[in-house]
Amino acid sequence: MAIANAEPAPKASALDRIAAAHGSLCPTDAAKALKIRPMDLFRYLRNHGWIYKRYNGANYRDYQVKADAGLLEHKVIAVDRADGSQKIVEQVLITPRSLALLSQILSSGCTDARGILAGHDVGRPALHGGKMWDSEHG
Repeated sequence: MAIANAEPAPKASALDRIAAAHGSLCPTDAAKALKIRPMDLFRYLRNHGWIYKRYNGANYRDYQVKADAGLLEHKVIAVDRADGSQKIVEQVLITPRSLALLSQILSSGCTDARGILAGHDVGRPALHGGKMWDSEHG
């Protein structure tokens, strides 16, 4: 019995180190770190209420509850264009804490994790008659 309990300790220690690390990743890099396809991570985050797009929006936005929980960050920067004007660019970032949480979800073998790995939509149903966006949320 002691041998069976000894194995999770290094994994738990590694997850604690990831969660305590500094610096966040874009979802694409987070997917690479989790060894899943970026599109599957985006799908999971959308279907489970982590991120959304505004109607006619180009960029993903984080739900405030996930930002307040320290799972996501919202980065806003000004980029200089060739014509001298500036463009505001927004990006959702995956924190080390959420990377550790997502790693646990994937390694748990739960239904949602199998859905991520298989590329299926799982979790939260579509909003308002099948639409995946809601104008009231943004």
